[in-house]
Amino acid sequence: MRKVAPLLLCVAALVLAACGASVTLPTGTGIPVLPPGHNVDVAHLSFIPQVIRIKAGESVTWRWDDGVVPHNVTFGDFHSPTQSRGFFTHTFDSPGTYYYVCTIHPQMHAEVIVTSG
Repeated sequence: MRKVAPLLLCVAALVLAACGASVTLPTGTGIPVLPPGHNVDVAHLSFIPQVIRIKAGESVTWRWDDGVVPHNVTFGDFHSPTQSRGFFTHTFDSPGTYYYVCTIHPQMHAEVIVTSG
């Protein structure tokens, strides 16, 4: 039973993720755990969620979880490193809609909508 429980937890997390729920997998699964807050997964050649809404002064953290496939998060005036694992966090100080893309996979695009406090 002890070996089955972590497997069931991971399966449940994957099912919830497929339904659009926000999921943090337990440590030891090989997938980095996101800090609490506004998060985007870089996985399955997609940004998940594709649209995220935050308030000015808040941060978004992207987590790479697409195996060995490299990606980046590129806005008009800033970008993440190109990587296949890890995190990138950016704080958005001004309201507006910020469009971004993975320059390696241009079909991967999304946006951050920042509202005033």
